[in-house]
Amino acid sequence: MSLLAGDSETAFADAPMVLGGNVLTNKGTLITGQNLTAGTVLGRITASGKLTKADQDATNGSELPVGILVHDVDASSADKDCIYYYSGEFNGALLTWDAGFTAALQKSAFDRSPIVIKTII
Repeated sequence: MSLLAGDSETAFADAPMVLGGNVLTNKGTLITGQNLTAGTVLGRITASGKLTKADQDATNGSELPVGILVHDVDASSADKDCIYYYSGEFNGALLTWDAGFTAALQKSAFDRSPIVIKTII
């Protein structure tokens, strides 16, 4: 196969996590004791204001999703600054949820927020 100048051959990539909409980010602090990947759904601990993986079974405020982690963050040994999305349209298949969030709960998790979760067909 010959390529023209400026052409290249690249492998097909899956649909991106961020699909569009009014994409906005914010800075937060990820609490110590977790190593999370981009696309993890985050909740906020009410008492400290720190972020953690949203946990449907929690009672500390983190049961309510507030955003989606933009980048991998290793906060295994100390709190770490992070950036998270709090608005936009996202590919639901590429998000990481706590096991307590059933498919039905995932669909409604961001109700009354500017985050829209979409299913890519």
